[in-house]
Amino acid sequence: MVKTIYSPSITTDYNYPVAFMEQEDITRNAEIETDLKTYAEQVKAEIIKDGITDNA
Repeated sequence: MVKTIYSPSITTDYNYPVAFMEQEDITRNAEIETDLKTYAEQVKAEIIKDGITDNA
């Protein structure tokens, strides 16, 4: 089923979900997600605390 349904759609650029990724890609993806989630939570906390304006 995987070969006939999913494999034709999988490219080397977009190997997601993790089940279709190489270990090196899984590790790198986890590093990026960890950093990104941490940053997103920090920004979210700042917005909640300080509000947001249209000024850059």
